[in-house]
Amino acid sequence: MLISKTEVPAFIQRDDMMDQLYRWALIEAAEAGLRNFGMPMKVQATYYQETMWGFDVEIIKEGVKMADLGINFDSNIVLKHEWVGRDAEGFPQMEGNADEISGKYIEIWKVNPEKVDEDTRSTIRAFCTGLVTALNKYYAFGSVFAEDI
Repeated sequence: MLISKTEVPAFIQRDDMMDQLYRWALIEAAEAGLRNFGMPMKVQATYYQETMWGFDVEIIKEGVKMADLGINFDSNIVLKHEWVGRDAEGFPQMEGNADEISGKYIEIWKVNPEKVDEDTRSTIRAFCTGLVTALNKYYAFGSVFAEDI
């Protein structure tokens, strides 16, 4: 079940962004999931063609796995052009050579189909909110660990 997805601009380096989000998840969820989000969690990297393409988050309640989340890039292609120019009317248009970049969207999936209780749902919501905040910091400051000033 798809929880959320957002398009990643072509100029963002996929490997750096996913590495930082993964390290954020290790610190915030795997080490402090109970304190930060309400339940203990395990985090494990996933790979596609020998490149870290995302990570899985296992949510645990009283020693039992309650839910699995998958955070990863999709398999769509986005074109990255060399520069932005102007057309005859002065509007921006992409110009120059175009490179194909894999991973048009970053997606959050609930992997297992079982329904979850309200405690698990609130943990998933809190984790997703924290992940989006980390992603916004990455876009704004170039690091998920940047502190708002």
